[in-house]
Amino acid sequence: MTIKLPVRVSIQDGREEVMRTENLSVFGVCLVSTFAMKEGERLTITLSQGPGGLKQEVSARVVWRKSIQGTNRAIYGLELEKSD
Repeated sequence: MTIKLPVRVSIQDGREEVMRTENLSVFGVCLVSTFAMKEGERLTITLSQGPGGLKQEVSARVVWRKSIQGTNRAIYGLELEKSD
């Protein structure tokens, strides 16, 4: 489903970036980033329900990466990890 939402992504080396999802499902998310993430890399996605709204953190893993030719950006497919 095409859902474009702003999300904050934190990667293992401590960098953070606000990105926009390209699509979102129960199992995963697709987004575009300038980060150079590798397949298998783990990260944290923070979803916010509007200004001052509830924030939810979800762990994810990079499943695939496709460079966007002529830019420093790539499209990433992330698998959302189950929370206990």
